[in-house]
Amino acid sequence: MADPKYEQPTIRKTAFNCQYCSAYAHQIWFCAGAAPVEGIPKSTYAEDLPVLIEMFKQYDTYTPEIGENILAQRPVLGMSIRVETNSFLGIWFSQCSRCKNFAVWVNDRVVWPQTSDAPSPNSDLPADVKADYEEAGAILGSSPRGSAALLRLCVQKLCKHLGEKGDNLNADIGSLVKRGLNAKIQQALDTIRVIGNNAVHPGQINLRDDKETARTLFDLVNLIADSMISQPKRISKAFDNLPDRDLKRIKSRDASKR
Repeated sequence: MADPKYEQPTIRKTAFNCQYCSAYAHQIWFCAGAAPVEGIPKSTYAEDLPVLIEMFKQYDTYTPEIGENILAQRPVLGMSIRVETNSFLGIWFSQCSRCKNFAVWVNDRVVWPQTSDAPSPNSDLPADVKADYEEAGAILGSSPRGSAALLRLCVQKLCKHLGEKGDNLNADIGSLVKRGLNAKIQQALDTIRVIGNNAVHPGQINLRDDKETARTLFDLVNLIADSMISQPKRISKAFDNLPDRDLKRIKSRDASKR
């Protein structure tokens, strides 16, 4: 039986794709409890976590997985040591029935774990470009403008990786056009350049709450990387795997045309 289609996590559903394990699974909901504590919460500092684990071990519900989650500083469902616990309105926890991990919600927004619904970066992106791409994905939900600005930076770095100066994106794109850049890829580059410019400078495009437009730019960056890095890489690999005899004939043929 085929898995159900991807279901975006939402406060109004009891089943969706988990932010941790990605599986489509039933979600158990909890409201947050609030009780005053004396001093600093022990779970704030990594060196205090073993003490917290020892405290949890006194309860019958303790399992090794709870200890692992405490050390990883993930939310853990524990026993209340106070009777006078009040519910904290607007803060919720969803627990995945598959992996048992908790997500933390404030009203209708997930605040933990920090996830991105942007597409994964092209695996052939240079490391520094990929880092900016992933940072743009991490802030897509909270700042589409910030995502667009970072993706423009990705394209500027990508042009430098392709042999351009990297100082002026408009000039770099013009230079790539003179080198025979595909017209559609040029349009993709200019789209990111213009929208990215408008994200940081006053313009006609307002990206403050326009998540869909920002998400489109991620697809364009991957399209550019596929066309300008991945495809040439695959072609070169296939060509280099030709028999030496044929490679020499091709080299001789091309030399005779010069």
